[in-house]
Amino acid sequence: MFQHFSLSTRLSTVCAGILAFAAAPLCQPVAASTYTVGAPNTSCNYTDIQSAINAAESHAGADTIRIAHSLTGTGLHGTVTTAQDLIIDGGYATCTSATPDGGRTTINAGGPTAYKALVFNSNGVSNIRLQHLRITGGYATGGGFGGGIYFKGQGNLELTDTLVDHNRGGYGGGIYFEATNGTATLTIGTENLISLNTADISGGGIYIENAKMEMTAAGSSIIYNTAAQYGGGLRIFGDSTVTVGSGGYSGVPAIYSNSAAYGGGVAVQGRVNAGGHAYFYLISGASIDSNSASASGGGIYLQNYRDFDDVGDVDANISGGSTLDSNTAPEAAAVYVGHDSPTIGAYRGSAFYMSNASLINNSCLNTSGQPTGGAIIRVSENGRSLISRTLIGNNSGGTLLRTDGTYDSDLTLNYSLITGNTLQRGLVEAQSNGNLRVLGTTIAGNTLGGTAVFTGQAGITMEQSIAWQPGKITSQLTGPRSVDDVVASDVASLPISASVIYADPRFIDPAHNDYHLQAASPAVDFSGVTTTSGVDGQVHNKDMGLVANRYGAGDLGAYEVQSIGNLVLDPGFIVDLRLWNPVMAGISTWVASGASSAGSVTISKALVIGGGSEIIGLSQCVHIPGPGTYELNGFAHGGSASSNTQRDHPVLRWRLRNNPGVEDCFGTVNAEGNVSFPSGPNFAASTLPGEISVPAASWTRFTSVEILLVVDEGGFATTGTTEGSFDGIVLQALDDRIFANGFEP
Repeated sequence: MFQHFSLSTRLSTVCAGILAFAAAPLCQPVAASTYTVGAPNTSCNYTDIQSAINAAESHAGADTIRIAHSLTGTGLHGTVTTAQDLIIDGGYATCTSATPDGGRTTINAGGPTAYKALVFNSNGVSNIRLQHLRITGGYATGGGFGGGIYFKGQGNLELTDTLVDHNRGGYGGGIYFEATNGTATLTIGTENLISLNTADISGGGIYIENAKMEMTAAGSSIIYNTAAQYGGGLRIFGDSTVTVGSGGYSGVPAIYSNSAAYGGGVAVQGRVNAGGHAYFYLISGASIDSNSASASGGGIYLQNYRDFDDVGDVDANISGGSTLDSNTAPEAAAVYVGHDSPTIGAYRGSAFYMSNASLINNSCLNTSGQPTGGAIIRVSENGRSLISRTLIGNNSGGTLLRTDGTYDSDLTLNYSLITGNTLQRGLVEAQSNGNLRVLGTTIAGNTLGGTAVFTGQAGITMEQSIAWQPGKITSQLTGPRSVDDVVASDVASLPISASVIYADPRFIDPAHNDYHLQAASPAVDFSGVTTTSGVDGQVHNKDMGLVANRYGAGDLGAYEVQSIGNLVLDPGFIVDLRLWNPVMAGISTWVASGASSAGSVTISKALVIGGGSEIIGLSQCVHIPGPGTYELNGFAHGGSASSNTQRDHPVLRWRLRNNPGVEDCFGTVNAEGNVSFPSGPNFAASTLPGEISVPAASWTRFTSVEILLVVDEGGFATTGTTEGSFDGIVLQALDDRIFANGFEP
């Protein structure tokens, strides 16, 4: 945060030192002064901003300039040329008001003219705060620097509750900020909006050079800015570090709907003779959303920048739940990871890191909105992209990740979920000579136009992962391959190994993007690696007692099963009847209440004549993770009668099968039984749960229990309905049962 180091404070410190050696005070601190600016004849000290600035510069101490709402019109501007501790404060109804009124005072430079709205230009250390202002109409002609705000020097500039909009310049349409002869920090504090500014060259919203910027406080956004070349929202150049972690202004993402040729949201370029390293951090759930580039890098554009004999470095790091969402470009819709080379010497590439984040909804589109064959992330010569614990979903383009060039470029996908992407070719095109690493990652449910998931000439290291893309070749990479602990829909293209198997991973609900594993998944307790953590941060070290370890307790893919628990999927009908199969069509209805007040199912059909007749509404095929004894129970009640003796009877029917190598419940029934429920109008659990024994001698990974929801007619009438309701269906190992102390929802 901004720290207001006033000159009076500094003098007090100096005087204290002098007093240690003197019998009497030799100096006194200079008091801060306040100057007011407003329309003529309104009890203000000055009628223009520059006069108040001149007065502040002639005063040795810290100063505050208060600008009343009465200062209206265009051509308003001010320039500070000496080191100052200065607050420029708007939002005052009159010059005699003691406190701001909650509004913003407008400083309108009146562009297009030669005026920049506010200029801070000195070789000394300045500490400037702008608050409760709207800065607009600034214009830096001839490709100049900083239309709205120009800061060049040392010190700090902080914005609070300030709107910077409709300004224009060559570099930094809204704000140009450069450190010279020392360090400088731009702080975008609370409730600021940098919007609708234009850069004729680069940095539509903000341009940062050799300086530090922080936008981590609540309520600030950079939106709807444009640049002809680099960085529609933000351009970072030279030896700079920028951190963005704001949740956004009034719910708008932090960096939203900006545009440029390169780097619609952010462009980062390191230059060696300016210090050599540019860093960009997106943290704390902030989002780069809906930005566009006409050439490359819709969300982020990274490029090393050369001098004669060396190249500056560039790093971007997305973490802390942050998101790259809905950005577009013909190439590199989300991120372009670029490079440069000196006149003499080798290429040097940028580095992109993404951890505990989301990469979603980005699309490769041209300026007419038509799909292109570009990559969502493109890595050029000698670049690096490391993505870890990240959801990568619903992106569309030619491919998700692509590397190019004769120099090695590395791609790493760690502990991530990649699903729902629609791609014209394959998932990854590793065309450089580098290495592709896929560790602890789930790849499933993507729509691929090409023949293979991975293509190119790079090598691959693949471990602890699931690649389930039926009908597609897993790998057409021509480089060296090291593959261990993998479940895949195609294993013929992978090295032959006992730890590389073909088997349905048995995800919980892939149709609704739930790629957690069922307890009976063949990917559970597969790997001896138990030190890694998945996309949700859970460590892959939970040993399921009923499951025989293949090589160890670690699960494959993005998620680790935490306990065996209930084997029934969607047991409480929380949202709808998903994961249950209709047996008789049209008789099962989801109800938005139940035993746990979340949901249930009612099975109802016009009365079947004759007592003892039954209807079967839904079924589910449950895979069994290992031999043992299992217990089946649930909540249910009958309907259609006011008398318990005439009430219909809900029943849970079960059938145990050892399926002959198929996933669904199929083949000979080895054992079966029913679970009945007390007669009554309200949900109740059975007092005699079903007990299902699965012998070790007959169990295979295809062993299953089919559960059917059945209602028996309880009366002898010839009209009415047969009806029953179910909720909270549980099939669980006796050693881990929910019902040990009576049924609990």
